[in-house]
Amino acid sequence: MNYDVEIMDLKDRVSSLETKREHTNTALGKIIVILEETRLRTTASETRLDTFEKRLEKVEQEIKGLRRDMPSIVADAMREVLKEQKS
Repeated sequence: MNYDVEIMDLKDRVSSLETKREHTNTALGKIIVILEETRLRTTASETRLDTFEKRLEKVEQEIKGLRRDMPSIVADAMREVLKEQKS
């Protein structure tokens, strides 16, 4: 057997595997960066969504208050109009 040929063949195979590993590591590094960017964008979107939800809840509360107060507001306005008409 020619050990030199086998050793050269093994070195070539190892070199090929190392090159593939480097490409895989590079690809994984890029994927990690993309995932981190996506996580940051998602977190920012969730923060904005939370802000909008709080604002919407405040608007809903104000509308409920207006709905509750509307009959007395209209009644007061009608009394004032009728009072002015009598004068």
